[in-house]
Amino acid sequence: MGCRDVLRGVPRSVRRWGAAALAVASHTESQVPTTTCGGEDDAIVSLTEQIVSENSTMLNAVIGYSDQAYPYGVTQGTEPGGWERVRTEDTPIGHVVTGSYLALTGADLAFENAGGIRAGVPAGEVTAGDLISISPYGNTLATYELTGAQILETLERSLGISAACRDVLAGQIAAIEAGEDPMQYSWPDNSGSVIVVGGATMQVAWGAPSGERIRSIAIGGEPLDGDRVYSVAMNSYLPGLADEYPAFASMVLVQKWGTCEEALRALVSETGWEERMRGLTGTVEYVAAGDSEEPSTPASPESPDASGPSVGQGSAGQGAADAAGGSLPKTGDPSAWVALIGGAGALAAGSGVVAARRGGRRAGRRRAWCSWRRPYR
Repeated sequence: MGCRDVLRGVPRSVRRWGAAALAVASHTESQVPTTTCGGEDDAIVSLTEQIVSENSTMLNAVIGYSDQAYPYGVTQGTEPGGWERVRTEDTPIGHVVTGSYLALTGADLAFENAGGIRAGVPAGEVTAGDLISISPYGNTLATYELTGAQILETLERSLGISAACRDVLAGQIAAIEAGEDPMQYSWPDNSGSVIVVGGATMQVAWGAPSGERIRSIAIGGEPLDGDRVYSVAMNSYLPGLADEYPAFASMVLVQKWGTCEEALRALVSETGWEERMRGLTGTVEYVAAGDSEEPSTPASPESPDASGPSVGQGSAGQGAADAAGGSLPKTGDPSAWVALIGGAGALAAGSGVVAARRGGRRAGRRRAWCSWRRPYR
């Protein structure tokens, strides 16, 4: 019976104005499994199996070899970790990603948003699937021009964003230790906008006031020059964050390259790529507020340190953490690696690099967002 059947015989005035006069007298309901709503289509099943098989071959192709693992997250009991660490600490995988951008483009610096890093590199054979899991979004790479003053302002703003992330992480760890729900502390919507930087030698004081956390910074062995124009390689997501980083609104686009995943493939396929990466990405040293002479041991790709925060990350909870140079308790829980078979289409596109020149423009902003538990981008 359709709607017209139900309304047949009801006066027009009631149908038009007196809907409230109608009521459902009774009804029955039943659950119907969706699997019974239609049968399998043999053609679709066959095509799906073919695509899965072809993608599996491409994703399992060995691109290179790694002497050590560059993890995305480290398991340590039930404490929060994994994706949280990229937003709050210097991580070895951050060096790999920014190192690949520097190696491909020859830029002075490389920026990557923390939310754009989704997995790590295993020791031994590194497959195409491993690399596309690190950068599964299909973002492209480009170089832009920024002055030293704009770079400093941008990194300080990133530290401010991460300060909120570190506060949340410290609160979650304290809640776990107290037997409380750690999810009572919500991650900032813009946590994925924290910038991971490569190519700079920096000293960071986590206990310093906002806007003054970077105690020293050098690029190419020379102190950062506020008036000098530097080339900065970054993914195609970051230019849309001009509300977070105002300098991005006016920066000039210099050159477009291929995808971020292609940059990773190019680096990891080189013999001795790890040594080259370490020579490109710089170091981050941690000092107490007001001190820039005797830095603590920095985290580095050679010696991953789960306790130290990274450039582009902020200050948690002040207090004891600041007195110790800003280190948070070591964190980590199993974090799922992003596996996107559909992303294998990027592999099929080849490894060609597209170059183009045009004037910079302000991209529409793509806001970071988070679920009830996990912020993604």
